[in-house]
Amino acid sequence: MTGHRVVPVSRSTRYRPVFAGEYPGRRQYINAGSRAEVELTDEVTTPSGFTLSAMVFATTPRAGRQGLCGTWATDHAGQARGASLILQDGCPALIFAVDGRTEVVSSGIPVAAHRWQQVTLSHDPSAGSVTFVVGAPQGHPLESGLARVCTLLVPAIDGGGRLFTIAALRDDSDGPEGFADWAVAHFNGKLDRVRWLGAPAEPDVVAGPTPPADVEVLGWWDFGREIDSERIIDLGPAQRHGRTRNLPARAATGHNWDGSAHRWVDAPEQYGAIHFHTDDVHDAGWEPSFEYRVPDDLPSGVYAARLTNADGAYRIPFFVRAGAGQQRADIVFVASTATYLAYGNGVQTTELIHAALRDDRFLDEVYLTLKEHPEFDVRGTTSTPTAPRAATCPGCGPWSMFSPGFPRRGRSRPTPWCSPGWNAVGTPSTWSPTTTWRRWVPRRWPGIAW
Repeated sequence: MTGHRVVPVSRSTRYRPVFAGEYPGRRQYINAGSRAEVELTDEVTTPSGFTLSAMVFATTPRAGRQGLCGTWATDHAGQARGASLILQDGCPALIFAVDGRTEVVSSGIPVAAHRWQQVTLSHDPSAGSVTFVVGAPQGHPLESGLARVCTLLVPAIDGGGRLFTIAALRDDSDGPEGFADWAVAHFNGKLDRVRWLGAPAEPDVVAGPTPPADVEVLGWWDFGREIDSERIIDLGPAQRHGRTRNLPARAATGHNWDGSAHRWVDAPEQYGAIHFHTDDVHDAGWEPSFEYRVPDDLPSGVYAARLTNADGAYRIPFFVRAGAGQQRADIVFVASTATYLAYGNGVQTTELIHAALRDDRFLDEVYLTLKEHPEFDVRGTTSTPTAPRAATCPGCGPWSMFSPGFPRRGRSRPTPWCSPGWNAVGTPSTWSPTTTWRRWVPRRWPGIAW
């Protein structure tokens, strides 16, 4: 006969750690959205013109301004430099600097959603023009000969700079004061075969897998190399390698995927695309306000650092495992790490409740914070504007719902830590201020003092 045995566990002691005290606060931000960047060690100039090209699979092409590739950037004073290929309201466009100010010219050629297209921009300074070409990639016979071309007159443009940005634009003037490396206009979709030449060129010149020998190659990135890393590899002579930011999805099917391989390791040349999202977050990159080294003699268990200010208190849980040679506890506690990462912040849940109740009074302060800062919602199960994201669950950011006492549904019913929370009786469409909330699987862990 099987059964269970109840073992009494004494309530743990409240510890006053060495970091107890007052610390200066600071505002810190999350610049959500993935991109790739190439830091140029030398100042690149393009006196003979330039060409920017990429295979583009746009998922939300008409979602305002979205960066594709190039060197356009601004400093904190708003001074612009460089030039980039972008999507402007669904059409390829050129954003460029003229005497420190920003100008934009659009091709007016709409880019199709959820379809691979080669987008090429070439600037010829001798003619004072820029030419856009939007067409099907090589190897698509049903769409061959359907390329659309647009040529516009522009002033002299220097397409060089010190930073090459892919899938976004670098705009430090738009970021918080004192915050560097601020990116805007993130691209939603996949990019493949990003090219940068130091002269005007036809689309056929930049469409191949290897760089040409008869034209100046400034960048020839192959996203199918080192897929299992954050590096992007430049096959050009300058070897201008870069890195991804905020963990975009690597090993995405490229423009040349023919369906014969369903694992990127079997045909990495067919998985040479990167899928970027406007809401990707990997590491918030916040500076620590204080650090605490766990003492060797601290008993294993679950602890929380209690933070207070004039607005209230907040607890940050952390786990301590028994060290080598220490006595083990009589019971084992398994932290649901995967669950915490997958459901760390529920901005979508917050929006759902708010839409149903239409009253902020039924939202906790943390819920309101999540509502005001959707970039905190970095759960692996979040549906993004482009596609459901379930591939990654980054943990280098704030996890508001991880705090003990956090109310799972409404302000008046806080749930004990580790409890799944509260369920509403009925469907979201029937929620109202008088909805009955039903508690399920309540669980207070013995031996944990908050």
